[in-house]
Amino acid sequence: MERLTALDGFSLHAETDVMRTHAGGLLLIDPHTKSGELTADDLVALLAERTPGAPGFRKRLIAKPLGLGQPVWVDDPDFDVRQHLHRVTLAAPGTRSQLAAVVGDLHSRRQDRNRPLWDAWVIDGLDDGRIALLVQLSHAMTDGVGGVTAILPQLMTTDPDAEYPPLPKTSVPAPHSTIDLIGDMADELVVNTLSTAQVAVKSAPAVVEALAQAALQPIRKLLSGRVSRARISSGSSNRAEPSPRTALNRPITSRRSIAFATVAMADLKAIGTAHNVTINDIFLTAATASVRRWLEVNDTVPDVPLRTLMPINTRVGDDTSSNKWTLAMVELPVQLADPLEQLRSIHAGTKRMKGERKAAPAVEVTDLLGIVPPVLIGGIANLYTGQKLSRFHAPLAHLATSNIPGPKEEIYCAGAHVVGMFPTPPLYEGANLNITAVSHGAVFDIAIIACPDNVKDVESVAQGIEDTVRGLVANTG
Repeated sequence: MERLTALDGFSLHAETDVMRTHAGGLLLIDPHTKSGELTADDLVALLAERTPGAPGFRKRLIAKPLGLGQPVWVDDPDFDVRQHLHRVTLAAPGTRSQLAAVVGDLHSRRQDRNRPLWDAWVIDGLDDGRIALLVQLSHAMTDGVGGVTAILPQLMTTDPDAEYPPLPKTSVPAPHSTIDLIGDMADELVVNTLSTAQVAVKSAPAVVEALAQAALQPIRKLLSGRVSRARISSGSSNRAEPSPRTALNRPITSRRSIAFATVAMADLKAIGTAHNVTINDIFLTAATASVRRWLEVNDTVPDVPLRTLMPINTRVGDDTSSNKWTLAMVELPVQLADPLEQLRSIHAGTKRMKGERKAAPAVEVTDLLGIVPPVLIGGIANLYTGQKLSRFHAPLAHLATSNIPGPKEEIYCAGAHVVGMFPTPPLYEGANLNITAVSHGAVFDIAIIACPDNVKDVESVAQGIEDTVRGLVANTG
C-alpha cells in the first residue's frame, strides 16, 4: 500500500458536486506518418497497450476506516483498461467549437472512485482531419508538471522514428486487509503527531511576535495620531487595497466550458528579448489584457489589480513526486489599459516575488495540510460550496493561472505529429476562470477553462490572449 501525501489528498478531499478537482490535457494529433495514417482505432489500441504502464494507472484508492487518515493506493485486482478508454465522433462539420463543447462536458463529470482515477477519450470527426485525445487524471495521481512527465514516456517520443521503451512487467496484485489499513492509520497518526510538533516549533517565533504586538497595542493607540500624520506626509500607506468583487467571483456551478489559444514561442522570445522580461511575464500580461477586455464587455473594470493564484513547481532535479508545488499570489494590473504598462508592472511584481520567496516562510502550506484530517477538509469544502459562502467575503483570488514547461522538441505519438497540447485544469469556488499554458516544440498552447454560467463567451478570452501577443510583437521594433 502507498499512502497519499497531504498534498496529493487535498484536491481529492476538497471535491464537491460543483467543484471537480481532476485535471488532464487535450492533445491534437496530425494523423499523417511516414508509414501511413494513424487512425482513431490505432490510437485506441495504442492506449490499451501503453497506458497500463504509466505510474499509478493500475491502482485505485482505498479509504481508511471512518475516513480517519489519508487513503492508500492499492493494485486493482479487477483492472480492465477498456473501462477507461472511450470513443467520440463529432457530428459534421466537426469544428473546433464542437470539440470544445465536448471537452467541456467531459471535464464537468465526476470521476468514479471505485476504480483507477483516470479516463481517456479518442475524438475524431474534426473538419481538419486531426484526431483529439483527452486524458483526465485525479489530482491525487499527479499535478500538472507530473502529468506531463508521467504520460509522455508511455505515449510519445521526440523522434518520429523512435520506438517506445519496454513496458514494465505487471505482477499479481497483493491482497490487502482491514488490519493493514488500521496499521497504516496508526503509523500515520504517529507521523502527524510529529508534524504537529514541528509546526508548533516552527511557528513559535511568530506566536511570540504576535503576543508582543498585542501587548504594544495600547502604546500604539496613544501615538496613533502622530503616526498617522507621518504616514500621510510621507505619501506612503500600509493599508492593503481591498480585493474587488467581479463576475469572476460568483459561486461556481458544475458546468465547464473551454477555449483554446496558441502563440509561437519565437514571438514570445522576441518580446522577452526586446523588453528584458520572462515568458511567464508575457503570459501573465496576455491574460491580464484579455481579462480586462472581457470585463469591459461583460462587467466593470476595477481601478485596482485583480489577483491570480499560480501554482509553482517545487521539484528539484529528478524528483518524481506525484504532487510537488506551492502557491503564489500575483497581481494582474487590469486597471492599466496599455499592455506594455501591464508588462512592466507584472515584471516588477514577479521579480519582487522571486526575491521574497528566497526567504521561505517558517510554516509551509504542506505542513498545515498534514495535520488536518481529510474528513474535515471534505466537510468544509462541501459546506463552503453548498452554502455559496464565497459571496460573504472579499475574493482571495479572481482566477488561476499556470505555465507548465513541456518538451522543447517537437513530440510525436506513434510517429504522428502532436500539434496541440492543451491542459484541462480544475476550477475552484470563487474563481470562475483558469488560464493554463503548456510550451512544447515551437508553440505555446493555452487553455481557458471557465464556468459558463458566470463567464460567458470564453472564446473571447482566448482571442484576447492571441491579440495581445500580436500587439506586443508589433512593439518589439
